[in-house]
Amino acid sequence: MFQQALSNIQGIVEKKSTFPVLSHVLLKAEEMLSLQATDLEIAFTKKLKDAEIIEEGSLCIPAKKLYDLVRELPAQKEIRIEGKENFWSNIRLEGISLELPGIDPKDFPKIDDEERGESFNFSLPEIKSMIEKTIFAASVQESRFNLNGVYMEAVEKDGKRYLRFVATDGHRLSLIDRKMEEGGLSGGVIIPRRGLTELRRIASEGSVRIRLKANKIEFSGEDFSLIIR
Repeated sequence: MFQQALSNIQGIVEKKSTFPVLSHVLLKAEEMLSLQATDLEIAFTKKLKDAEIIEEGSLCIPAKKLYDLVRELPAQKEIRIEGKENFWSNIRLEGISLELPGIDPKDFPKIDDEERGESFNFSLPEIKSMIEKTIFAASVQESRFNLNGVYMEAVEKDGKRYLRFVATDGHRLSLIDRKMEEGGLSGGVIIPRRGLTELRRIASEGSVRIRLKANKIEFSGEDFSLIIR
C-alpha cells in the first residue's frame, strides 16, 4: 500500500519546480499515516490505515527518491522511517539503513481544507468510466482553457437527474450522462484535463464525495482526497 501510494503521487509532485518543497511528499503520522503531495494546482492526500505509528510527527521527504527506494523492495516487506535532526530521515529496510535529506514540514503548502460547498456522492468506477469516455476529446492546448478540460453539470431528463460530462477540442465532442442517486449541482464547472487524468489513475472501487468549492473541486473517498483547482 505504501509503494502504491508513492506511485500515485509521482504524477503530481513537481520535478523541476523553482519551489523545492513541491518535489517532496509530506508524511504525517497521527492517528494513522497520511501522504500528501501537491503542485499547487492538484493536491492529493492518501491515508494508510495499516501503518504502525510509533511516534506522532511529520516528515517532508523527496518524493521520487523515496519511491525509487521503496519500489525495489519485495512485496509485503516492512519499511521503517524515522525523523532525524535538521529534517533528515532514516529509512530502514531489508537490513539496509539509508538517510535522505528533507525540508521543514512547516514549509509544505497547506492541503487540509474545511471549506464547505455543495456536494453529492457518486460511484467511483462510474466517474472513472465517464472520464475515459470524454477526456480524449478535450483540447491539449493549455492556452484554450475553456476547452482544456471536461465540463461537468447536472441535467434533468424525464424527471430524473443525471450527471453529465462533456468535452470538445473544437473538432470533436464527447458527451456522457449517468443517473444521479442524490443531490445535484446548481451550475456547471470545467475540470482541468490533468486533474481528471490523475483521478482516473487512482480511482478504484467504492463511492466518491464530489464537493464544489470557490475555485476548486474535491473528490474524496474512504482513504483519499484529490483537490483540483
